[in-house]
Amino acid sequence: MSLFRRNTTTLDELLARLKNPTSAPPGALDDLLDQVIGHPDATPRKLAFMLAADHPKVREAGFRCLAAGAARECAEIMVEAIAAAPVHRRREMAQYLGRLDRTVVVDALRRAFNAPGAKVEQRTAVLEIVGYGGSVLDMLPTLKAAAQPEQPQVLRRLAVRQLRRAAGAPGVAMLWRELVHDEDEQVRADALAVLCERPTADLVETLFARLPQERREVQQAIVGALSRLARECSEQMEEPLFGVLADECADTRAAAARLFAELPDAPAVLRRFLEFSRGLAQWLRERALDALTGIAEHLTDALADLMFDPAPDVRMTAMLLAARWNHAGLLPHVLRVWRADGDWWTCSIAADILARFPSPETFAALMERVRDPDLRFSVVHALRAFPMPEATRALIEHLADPERSVRCTALQGLRERATSEVADAVFRVARDDPEEQVRQVAKETLRTLGSTGKALLVELSAAEERAESEAPAEVLELEMENEALRNPTLS
Repeated sequence: MSLFRRNTTTLDELLARLKNPTSAPPGALDDLLDQVIGHPDATPRKLAFMLAADHPKVREAGFRCLAAGAARECAEIMVEAIAAAPVHRRREMAQYLGRLDRTVVVDALRRAFNAPGAKVEQRTAVLEIVGYGGSVLDMLPTLKAAAQPEQPQVLRRLAVRQLRRAAGAPGVAMLWRELVHDEDEQVRADALAVLCERPTADLVETLFARLPQERREVQQAIVGALSRLARECSEQMEEPLFGVLADECADTRAAAARLFAELPDAPAVLRRFLEFSRGLAQWLRERALDALTGIAEHLTDALADLMFDPAPDVRMTAMLLAARWNHAGLLPHVLRVWRADGDWWTCSIAADILARFPSPETFAALMERVRDPDLRFSVVHALRAFPMPEATRALIEHLADPERSVRCTALQGLRERATSEVADAVFRVARDDPEEQVRQVAKETLRTLGSTGKALLVELSAAEERAESEAPAEVLELEMENEALRNPTLS
Protein backbone atom coordinates (compact mmCIF):
# COMPACT_ATOMS: atom_id res chain seq x y z
CA MET A 1 0.00 0.00 0.00
CA SER A 2 2.78 2.44 0.88
CA LEU A 3 4.52 1.90 -2.45
CA PHE A 4 1.26 2.40 -4.28
CA ARG A 5 0.77 5.78 -2.60
CA ARG A 6 4.26 6.93 -3.45
CA ASN A 7 3.84 5.99 -7.05
CA THR A 8 0.44 7.60 -7.55
CA THR A 9 0.72 10.80 -5.42
CA THR A 10 2.02 13.76 -7.38
CA LEU A 11 5.03 15.75 -6.20
CA ASP A 12 2.88 18.87 -5.91
CA GLU A 13 0.54 17.08 -3.53
CA LEU A 14 3.45 15.84 -1.45
CA LEU A 15 5.04 19.27 -1.36
CA ALA A 16 1.76 20.86 -0.29
CA ARG A 17 1.62 18.44 2.63
CA LEU A 18 5.30 19.01 3.46
CA LYS A 19 4.85 22.77 3.53
CA ASN A 20 2.39 22.24 6.37
CA PRO A 21 4.02 19.36 8.28
CA THR A 22 1.93 19.90 11.39
CA SER A 23 -1.10 18.54 9.52
CA ALA A 24 0.63 15.18 9.00
CA PRO A 25 -0.27 12.37 11.43
CA PRO A 26 2.21 11.72 14.25
CA GLY A 27 5.30 9.89 13.01
CA ALA A 28 4.35 10.39 9.37
CA LEU A 29 6.87 13.21 8.68
CA ASP A 30 9.79 10.85 8.04
CA ASP A 31 7.72 8.88 5.53
CA LEU A 32 6.59 12.08 3.84
CA LEU A 33 10.19 13.29 3.52
CA ASP A 34 11.22 9.97 1.99
CA GLN A 35 8.41 10.25 -0.57
CA VAL A 36 9.36 13.84 -1.51
CA ILE A 37 13.09 13.24 -1.81
CA GLY A 38 12.63 9.96 -3.69
CA HIS A 39 9.98 11.22 -6.06
CA PRO A 40 11.06 10.98 -9.71
CA ASP A 41 9.89 14.55 -10.39
CA ALA A 42 11.94 16.04 -7.52
CA THR A 43 14.59 18.56 -8.60
CA PRO A 44 16.89 20.80 -6.54
CA ARG A 45 14.88 23.90 -7.47
CA LYS A 46 11.57 22.31 -6.48
CA LEU A 47 12.99 21.25 -3.13
CA ALA A 48 14.72 24.57 -2.41
CA PHE A 49 11.87 25.74 -0.15
CA MET A 50 12.86 23.03 2.35
CA LEU A 51 16.03 24.98 3.21
CA ALA A 52 13.95 27.76 4.77
CA ALA A 53 11.26 25.58 6.34
CA ASP A 54 10.21 26.20 9.93
CA HIS A 55 10.65 22.56 10.92
CA PRO A 56 14.34 21.70 11.52
CA LYS A 57 13.87 18.13 10.27
CA VAL A 58 12.60 19.46 6.94
CA ARG A 59 15.55 21.86 6.61
CA GLU A 60 18.07 19.14 7.39
CA ALA A 61 16.56 16.68 4.94
CA GLY A 62 16.45 19.28 2.22
CA PHE A 63 20.09 20.19 2.69
CA ARG A 64 21.28 16.56 2.69
CA CYS A 65 19.35 15.90 -0.47
CA LEU A 66 20.66 18.93 -2.32
CA ALA A 67 24.24 18.61 -1.09
CA ALA A 68 24.44 14.96 -2.07
CA GLY A 69 23.13 15.55 -5.57
CA ALA A 70 24.98 18.69 -6.71
CA ALA A 71 27.08 20.71 -4.26
CA ARG A 72 27.58 23.60 -6.66
CA GLU A 73 23.88 23.95 -7.39
CA CYS A 74 23.14 23.41 -3.71
CA ALA A 75 25.36 26.38 -2.78
CA GLU A 76 23.63 28.61 -5.29
CA ILE A 77 20.18 27.56 -4.13
CA MET A 78 21.13 28.03 -0.50
CA VAL A 79 22.45 31.55 -1.13
CA GLU A 80 19.22 32.45 -2.90
CA ALA A 81 17.14 30.84 -0.15
CA ILE A 82 19.01 32.69 2.60
CA ALA A 83 18.56 35.98 0.75
CA ALA A 84 14.81 35.35 0.54
CA ALA A 85 14.46 34.15 4.14
CA PRO A 86 13.53 36.37 7.12
CA VAL A 87 16.53 38.05 8.73
CA HIS A 88 16.15 36.10 11.98
CA ARG A 89 16.44 32.79 10.06
CA ARG A 90 19.47 33.64 7.92
CA ARG A 91 22.25 32.88 10.39
CA GLU A 92 20.88 29.42 11.14
CA MET A 93 20.47 28.67 7.44
CA ALA A 94 23.98 29.90 6.67
CA GLN A 95 25.41 27.26 8.96
CA TYR A 96 24.60 24.68 6.30
CA LEU A 97 26.93 26.48 3.89
CA GLY A 98 29.77 25.75 6.24
CA ARG A 99 29.27 22.06 5.57
CA LEU A 100 29.93 22.51 1.85
CA ASP A 101 33.26 22.91 0.16
CA ARG A 102 34.48 26.49 0.80
CA THR A 103 35.56 27.00 -2.82
CA VAL A 104 32.08 26.11 -4.02
CA VAL A 105 30.47 28.45 -1.47
CA VAL A 106 32.75 31.41 -2.29
CA ASP A 107 32.08 30.95 -5.98
CA ALA A 108 28.33 30.93 -5.36
CA LEU A 109 28.52 34.05 -3.19
CA ARG A 110 30.55 35.97 -5.75
CA ARG A 111 28.20 35.06 -8.59
CA ALA A 112 25.15 36.00 -6.52
CA PHE A 113 26.66 39.36 -5.63
CA ASN A 114 27.76 40.18 -9.18
CA ALA A 115 24.77 38.71 -11.01
CA PRO A 116 23.37 41.08 -13.66
CA GLY A 117 20.33 42.85 -12.26
CA ALA A 118 21.01 41.70 -8.68
CA LYS A 119 19.00 43.86 -6.31
CA VAL A 120 20.48 45.60 -3.29
CA GLU A 121 18.58 43.24 -0.99
CA GLN A 122 20.24 40.21 -2.57
CA ARG A 123 23.70 41.73 -2.46
CA THR A 124 23.14 42.77 1.14
CA ALA A 125 22.20 39.20 2.02
CA VAL A 126 25.38 37.95 0.38
CA LEU A 127 27.47 40.26 2.58
CA GLU A 128 25.57 39.07 5.64
CA ILE A 129 26.33 35.46 4.72
CA VAL A 130 30.01 36.38 4.42
CA GLY A 131 29.83 37.68 7.95
CA TYR A 132 28.41 34.43 9.27
CA GLY A 133 31.45 32.52 8.02
CA GLY A 134 34.72 32.05 9.85
CA SER A 135 36.93 33.99 7.44
CA VAL A 136 36.48 36.80 4.95
CA LEU A 137 39.88 36.66 3.29
CA ASP A 138 38.65 34.74 0.24
CA MET A 139 35.90 37.35 -0.23
CA LEU A 140 38.16 40.41 -0.05
CA PRO A 141 37.69 41.46 -3.71
CA THR A 142 33.90 41.40 -3.32
CA LEU A 143 33.97 43.23 0.00
CA LYS A 144 36.37 45.90 -1.28
CA ALA A 145 34.16 46.42 -4.33
CA ALA A 146 31.10 46.77 -2.08
CA ALA A 147 32.89 49.39 0.05
CA GLN A 148 33.48 51.78 -2.84
CA PRO A 149 31.80 55.23 -2.67
CA GLU A 150 29.51 54.59 -5.64
CA GLN A 151 27.81 51.68 -3.87
CA PRO A 152 24.58 52.10 -1.83
CA GLN A 153 25.12 53.11 1.79
CA VAL A 154 23.72 49.89 3.25
CA LEU A 155 26.18 47.82 1.20
CA ARG A 156 29.16 50.03 2.02
CA ARG A 157 28.56 49.99 5.75
CA LEU A 158 28.06 46.24 5.82
CA ALA A 159 31.11 45.59 3.66
CA VAL A 160 33.33 47.76 5.87
CA ARG A 161 32.04 46.01 8.96
CA GLN A 162 32.95 42.65 7.45
CA LEU A 163 36.34 43.93 6.32
CA ARG A 164 37.19 44.81 9.92
CA ARG A 165 37.53 41.07 10.48
CA ALA A 166 40.49 41.14 8.10
CA ALA A 167 41.79 44.51 9.25
CA GLY A 168 45.45 43.53 9.11
CA ALA A 169 45.35 41.86 5.72
CA PRO A 170 47.85 43.41 3.26
CA GLY A 171 45.17 43.88 0.65
CA VAL A 172 43.05 46.02 2.99
CA ALA A 173 45.62 48.23 4.72
CA MET A 174 45.50 51.07 2.19
CA LEU A 175 41.71 50.99 2.07
CA TRP A 176 41.43 52.11 5.69
CA ARG A 177 43.55 55.21 5.05
CA GLU A 178 41.25 56.14 2.19
CA LEU A 179 38.08 55.56 4.19
CA VAL A 180 39.05 57.77 7.16
CA HIS A 181 38.05 60.76 5.04
CA ASP A 182 34.86 59.19 3.69
CA GLU A 183 31.66 61.23 3.65
CA ASP A 184 29.74 58.50 5.46
CA GLU A 185 30.09 58.89 9.23
CA GLN A 186 29.79 55.18 10.04
CA VAL A 187 32.29 54.18 7.36
CA ARG A 188 34.77 56.70 8.77
CA ALA A 189 34.18 55.48 12.30
CA ASP A 190 34.92 51.87 11.32
CA ALA A 191 38.04 52.86 9.41
CA LEU A 192 39.31 54.98 12.29
CA ALA A 193 38.58 52.19 14.75
CA VAL A 194 40.82 49.86 12.73
CA LEU A 195 43.65 52.40 12.46
CA CYS A 196 43.41 53.28 16.14
CA GLU A 197 43.79 49.64 17.12
CA ARG A 198 47.22 49.57 15.43
CA PRO A 199 48.45 53.19 15.36
CA THR A 200 51.71 53.98 13.63
CA ALA A 201 53.77 57.16 13.52
CA ASP A 202 52.78 57.96 9.94
CA LEU A 203 49.14 58.25 11.08
CA VAL A 204 49.73 61.17 13.45
CA GLU A 205 48.68 63.93 11.06
CA THR A 206 45.71 61.90 9.78
CA LEU A 207 44.43 61.23 13.28
CA PHE A 208 44.82 64.85 14.34
CA ALA A 209 43.05 65.98 11.18
CA ARG A 210 40.06 63.78 12.02
CA LEU A 211 39.97 64.52 15.75
CA PRO A 212 37.94 67.76 15.55
CA GLN A 213 35.54 66.28 13.00
CA GLU A 214 34.31 63.14 14.73
CA ARG A 215 31.70 62.38 17.38
CA ARG A 216 32.82 61.91 20.95
CA GLU A 217 33.17 58.11 21.05
CA VAL A 218 35.33 58.19 17.92
CA GLN A 219 37.37 61.04 19.39
CA GLN A 220 38.04 58.88 22.43
CA ALA A 221 39.44 56.14 20.23
CA ILE A 222 41.64 58.65 18.39
CA VAL A 223 42.91 60.12 21.65
CA GLY A 224 43.70 56.63 22.90
CA ALA A 225 45.72 55.89 19.76
CA LEU A 226 47.58 59.18 19.93
CA SER A 227 48.32 58.58 23.59
CA ARG A 228 50.06 55.35 22.68
CA LEU A 229 52.06 57.23 20.06
CA ALA A 230 52.95 60.09 22.40
CA ARG A 231 56.16 58.55 23.67
CA GLU A 232 57.22 57.16 20.32
CA CYS A 233 56.97 60.30 18.20
CA SER A 234 56.23 63.22 20.51
CA GLU A 235 57.99 65.85 18.37
CA GLN A 236 56.01 64.77 15.34
CA MET A 237 52.82 65.21 17.34
CA GLU A 238 53.51 68.65 18.73
CA GLU A 239 52.56 71.03 15.93
CA PRO A 240 49.27 69.35 14.97
CA LEU A 241 48.43 69.04 18.67
CA PHE A 242 49.12 72.73 19.27
CA GLY A 243 46.76 73.59 16.44
CA VAL A 244 43.93 71.43 17.78
CA LEU A 245 44.22 73.17 21.16
CA ALA A 246 42.66 76.21 19.47
CA ASP A 247 39.79 74.28 17.86
CA GLU A 248 36.33 75.82 18.08
CA CYS A 249 34.89 72.72 19.81
CA ALA A 250 35.42 72.65 23.59
CA ASP A 251 35.41 68.84 23.72
CA THR A 252 38.11 68.69 21.07
CA ARG A 253 40.25 71.21 22.95
CA ALA A 254 39.84 69.20 26.14
CA ALA A 255 40.88 66.01 24.35
CA ALA A 256 43.95 67.75 22.92
CA ALA A 257 44.86 69.03 26.38
CA ARG A 258 44.77 65.50 27.78
CA LEU A 259 47.17 64.45 25.04
CA PHE A 260 49.40 67.40 25.84
CA ALA A 261 49.73 66.15 29.41
CA GLU A 262 51.07 62.80 28.18
CA LEU A 263 53.94 64.16 26.09
CA PRO A 264 57.39 63.59 27.63
CA ASP A 265 59.73 66.45 28.59
CA ALA A 266 56.90 68.75 29.64
CA PRO A 267 59.03 71.92 30.13
CA ALA A 268 60.43 71.74 26.60
CA VAL A 269 57.03 70.98 25.08
CA LEU A 270 55.35 73.78 27.01
CA ARG A 271 58.08 76.20 25.96
CA ARG A 272 57.61 75.27 22.31
CA PHE A 273 53.86 75.65 22.71
CA LEU A 274 54.24 79.17 24.13
CA GLU A 275 56.48 80.07 21.20
CA PHE A 276 53.95 78.55 18.79
CA SER A 277 51.02 80.38 20.38
CA ARG A 278 52.62 83.77 19.79
CA GLY A 279 52.05 83.23 16.07
CA LEU A 280 48.31 82.66 16.50
CA ALA A 281 45.59 85.26 16.21
CA GLN A 282 44.71 86.63 19.64
CA TRP A 283 41.34 84.89 19.92
CA LEU A 284 42.85 81.54 18.88
CA ARG A 285 45.68 82.02 21.34
CA GLU A 286 43.19 82.64 24.13
CA ARG A 287 41.38 79.43 23.29
CA ALA A 288 44.58 77.40 23.29
CA LEU A 289 45.79 78.83 26.59
CA ASP A 290 42.41 78.26 28.23
CA ALA A 291 42.44 74.64 27.04
CA LEU A 292 45.54 73.96 29.13
CA THR A 293 43.79 75.18 32.28
CA GLY A 294 42.15 71.77 32.60
CA ILE A 295 45.54 70.05 32.96
CA ALA A 296 47.26 72.73 35.03
CA GLU A 297 48.08 70.30 37.82
CA HIS A 298 50.12 68.22 35.37
CA LEU A 299 52.15 71.19 34.14
CA THR A 300 52.85 73.25 37.26
CA ASP A 301 56.46 72.10 37.51
CA ALA A 302 57.03 72.69 33.80
CA LEU A 303 55.54 76.18 34.02
CA ALA A 304 57.59 76.91 37.14
CA ASP A 305 60.77 76.17 35.16
CA LEU A 306 59.70 78.61 32.46
CA MET A 307 59.12 81.39 35.01
CA PHE A 308 62.90 81.50 35.35
CA ASP A 309 63.78 80.94 31.70
CA PRO A 310 66.73 82.98 30.38
CA ALA A 311 64.51 84.58 27.71
CA PRO A 312 62.48 87.53 29.09
CA ASP A 313 59.58 86.97 26.71
CA VAL A 314 59.31 83.33 27.80
CA ARG A 315 59.30 84.37 31.46
CA MET A 316 56.59 86.92 30.74
CA THR A 317 54.42 84.46 28.84
CA ALA A 318 54.85 81.91 31.61
CA MET A 319 53.65 84.43 34.18
CA LEU A 320 50.64 85.31 32.06
CA LEU A 321 49.79 81.62 31.82
CA ALA A 322 50.24 81.21 35.58
CA ALA A 323 47.81 84.08 36.12
CA ARG A 324 45.31 82.39 33.83
CA TRP A 325 45.62 79.02 35.56
CA ASN A 326 45.30 80.39 39.11
CA HIS A 327 46.66 77.12 40.50
CA ALA A 328 47.77 76.93 44.13
CA GLY A 329 50.69 74.67 43.18
CA LEU A 330 52.33 77.63 41.44
CA LEU A 331 52.27 79.88 44.53
CA PRO A 332 55.79 79.08 45.84
CA HIS A 333 57.25 79.80 42.41
CA VAL A 334 55.29 83.05 42.07
CA LEU A 335 56.67 84.15 45.46
CA ARG A 336 60.18 83.54 44.14
CA VAL A 337 59.46 85.65 41.07
CA TRP A 338 58.00 88.45 43.21
CA ARG A 339 61.06 88.59 45.42
CA ALA A 340 63.73 88.13 42.74
CA ASP A 341 62.61 89.39 39.34
CA GLY A 342 63.59 92.92 38.41
CA ASP A 343 60.99 93.48 35.68
CA TRP A 344 58.13 95.60 37.01
CA TRP A 345 55.55 94.14 34.61
CA THR A 346 56.43 90.55 35.55
CA CYS A 347 56.22 91.48 39.22
CA SER A 348 52.88 93.20 38.67
CA ILE A 349 51.51 89.93 37.33
CA ALA A 350 53.02 88.13 40.32
CA ALA A 351 51.28 90.57 42.68
CA ASP A 352 47.96 89.90 40.99
CA ILE A 353 48.46 86.13 41.44
CA LEU A 354 49.44 86.53 45.10
CA ALA A 355 46.24 88.50 45.68
CA ARG A 356 44.23 85.42 44.72
CA PHE A 357 45.70 83.52 47.66
CA PRO A 358 45.36 85.94 50.60
CA SER A 359 47.24 84.74 53.65
CA PRO A 360 49.68 86.18 56.20
CA GLU A 361 52.55 84.83 54.08
CA THR A 362 51.44 86.46 50.84
CA PHE A 363 50.56 89.69 52.66
CA ALA A 364 54.05 89.86 54.17
CA ALA A 365 55.59 89.19 50.76
CA LEU A 366 53.63 92.02 49.13
CA MET A 367 54.57 94.46 51.85
CA GLU A 368 58.26 93.75 51.22
CA ARG A 369 58.01 95.84 48.02
CA VAL A 370 55.33 98.35 48.96
CA ARG A 371 57.88 101.19 48.92
CA ASP A 372 59.07 100.35 45.42
CA PRO A 373 57.79 103.25 43.28
CA ASP A 374 57.32 100.97 40.26
CA LEU A 375 55.30 98.42 42.23
CA ARG A 376 53.44 100.55 44.78
CA PHE A 377 50.25 100.62 42.71
CA SER A 378 50.39 96.84 42.15
CA VAL A 379 50.79 96.21 45.88
CA VAL A 380 47.88 98.49 46.83
CA HIS A 381 45.74 96.93 44.14
CA ALA A 382 46.57 93.44 45.49
CA LEU A 383 45.86 94.43 49.11
CA ARG A 384 42.21 94.96 48.23
CA ALA A 385 41.81 91.15 48.34
CA PHE A 386 43.14 90.85 51.90
CA PRO A 387 40.45 91.11 54.60
CA MET A 388 42.93 91.30 57.49
CA PRO A 389 43.28 94.47 59.66
CA GLU A 390 46.90 94.89 58.63
CA ALA A 391 45.84 95.27 55.00
CA THR A 392 43.17 97.79 56.02
CA ARG A 393 45.74 99.94 57.80
CA ALA A 394 48.07 99.78 54.80
CA LEU A 395 45.24 100.92 52.51
CA ILE A 396 44.43 103.83 54.83
CA GLU A 397 48.07 104.91 54.77
CA HIS A 398 47.98 105.08 50.98
CA LEU A 399 45.05 107.49 50.97
CA ALA A 400 47.74 110.14 51.25
CA ASP A 401 49.81 108.80 48.36
CA PRO A 402 50.92 111.46 45.85
CA GLU A 403 49.63 109.35 42.94
CA ARG A 404 45.93 109.78 42.17
CA SER A 405 45.63 106.20 40.86
CA VAL A 406 47.06 104.80 44.09
CA ARG A 407 44.63 106.87 46.23
CA CYS A 408 41.64 105.75 44.14
CA THR A 409 42.72 102.12 44.31
CA ALA A 410 43.16 102.33 48.08
CA LEU A 411 39.65 103.81 48.40
CA GLN A 412 38.20 100.97 46.36
CA GLY A 413 39.97 98.49 48.62
CA LEU A 414 38.37 100.03 51.70
CA ARG A 415 34.82 99.43 50.51
CA GLU A 416 32.70 97.28 52.82
CA ARG A 417 35.30 97.64 55.61
CA ALA A 418 32.84 99.41 57.86
CA THR A 419 34.91 100.58 60.85
CA SER A 420 34.99 104.04 62.33
CA GLU A 421 38.70 104.34 61.47
CA VAL A 422 38.01 103.61 57.82
CA ALA A 423 34.96 105.87 57.69
CA ASP A 424 36.84 108.85 59.19
CA ALA A 425 39.80 108.39 56.84
CA VAL A 426 37.59 108.13 53.75
CA PHE A 427 35.52 111.14 54.88
CA ARG A 428 38.63 113.30 55.07
CA VAL A 429 39.56 112.32 51.52
CA ALA A 430 36.04 113.05 50.28
CA ARG A 431 36.22 116.47 51.88
CA ASP A 432 39.80 117.54 51.41
CA ASP A 433 41.44 115.75 48.46
CA PRO A 434 42.53 118.28 45.83
CA GLU A 435 41.24 116.17 42.89
CA GLU A 436 37.54 115.85 42.06
CA GLN A 437 37.92 112.27 40.77
CA VAL A 438 39.41 111.07 44.05
CA ARG A 439 36.72 112.87 46.09
CA GLN A 440 34.02 111.18 43.99
CA VAL A 441 35.53 107.72 44.57
CA ALA A 442 35.67 108.50 48.29
CA LYS A 443 31.96 109.35 48.32
CA GLU A 444 31.16 106.09 46.58
CA THR A 445 33.20 104.27 49.22
CA LEU A 446 31.34 106.02 52.06
CA ARG A 447 28.08 104.62 50.73
CA THR A 448 29.40 101.09 51.41
CA LEU A 449 30.38 101.76 55.04
CA GLY A 450 27.04 101.24 56.72
CA SER A 451 25.20 103.78 58.85
CA THR A 452 28.43 105.58 59.82
CA GLY A 453 29.36 106.15 56.20
CA LYS A 454 25.85 107.36 55.31
CA ALA A 455 25.87 109.81 58.21
CA LEU A 456 29.20 111.19 57.07
CA LEU A 457 27.84 111.55 53.55
CA VAL A 458 24.97 113.64 54.89
CA GLU A 459 27.43 115.81 56.82
CA LEU A 460 29.60 116.19 53.72
CA SER A 461 26.62 117.13 51.57
CA ALA A 462 25.55 119.81 54.07
CA ALA A 463 29.06 121.26 54.14
CA GLU A 464 29.13 121.41 50.34
CA GLU A 465 25.76 123.20 50.23
CA ARG A 466 26.99 125.79 52.71
CA ALA A 467 30.11 126.31 50.65
CA GLU A 468 28.05 126.83 47.49
CA SER A 469 25.80 129.42 49.19
CA GLU A 470 28.78 131.41 50.42
CA ALA A 471 30.66 131.29 47.16
CA PRO A 472 28.95 134.30 45.36
CA ALA A 473 29.85 136.82 48.10
CA GLU A 474 33.43 135.68 48.14
CA VAL A 475 33.65 135.83 44.38
CA LEU A 476 32.20 139.41 44.33
CA GLU A 477 34.67 140.59 46.97
CA LEU A 478 37.57 139.07 45.02
CA GLU A 479 36.42 140.78 41.81
CA MET A 480 36.23 144.18 43.56
CA GLU A 481 39.74 143.75 44.89
CA ASN A 482 41.04 142.86 41.44
CA GLU A 483 39.29 145.87 39.89
CA ALA A 484 40.82 148.21 42.51
CA LEU A 485 44.24 146.92 41.65
CA ARG A 486 43.67 147.58 37.97
CA ASN A 487 42.29 151.13 38.55
CA PRO A 488 44.00 152.80 41.55
CA THR A 489 42.01 156.08 41.02
CA LEU A 490 38.77 154.28 42.06
CA SER A 491 40.15 153.75 45.50
